[in-house]
Amino acid sequence: MAPAELSALKDYIALQMSDGYGALFEEREIKTRDGELCISFWSGNADYFIDTRQEFEQRLAIDVKQEFNDGSMQAMSM
Repeated sequence: MAPAELSALKDYIALQMSDGYGALFEEREIKTRDGELCISFWSGNADYFIDTRQEFEQRLAIDVKQEFNDGSMQAMSM
């Protein structure tokens, strides 16, 4: 997929999650055996992202590395 096509697809999915398909989940509770579940796919802040699998794995690797280097994640030894 060309970068422009991927960008357009991500924009479309974000729009649907904020106003389309995602709105259906936000407008009503989902009954489960443990109670009602309320979900939202949208966040207006900068933490919201849509990644391909490769992009997500890269983001995850960077986040873990940063946490480890910041000292907030301790190395475990046995």
